[in-house]
Amino acid sequence: MRSGEPDALDRMVAMSYANLATDLIIKHEFGKMVALHEGKYTTVPIDTLAKGFKRVDVEELYDAEQYRPKVASIFGKPMFLY
Repeated sequence: MRSGEPDALDRMVAMSYANLATDLIIKHEFGKMVALHEGKYTTVPIDTLAKGFKRVDVEELYDAEQYRPKVASIFGKPMFLY
């Protein structure tokens, strides 16, 4: 869920994902998707989507009443969550 208009960082990440995905196609590396892991771009097998549980700590990361990410205590957290 977005809490506002995309900013320069949002656009940069979207363009980076598109460029990296295009590189995978050009290299004929199928069955992979672009991802962020520990704040770094990488690729993972596409079947990662169906494996295990993906959880977001809503209480820790989001202000549910304001429908916004919590930005007061972001120290030590990946920048792309915010």
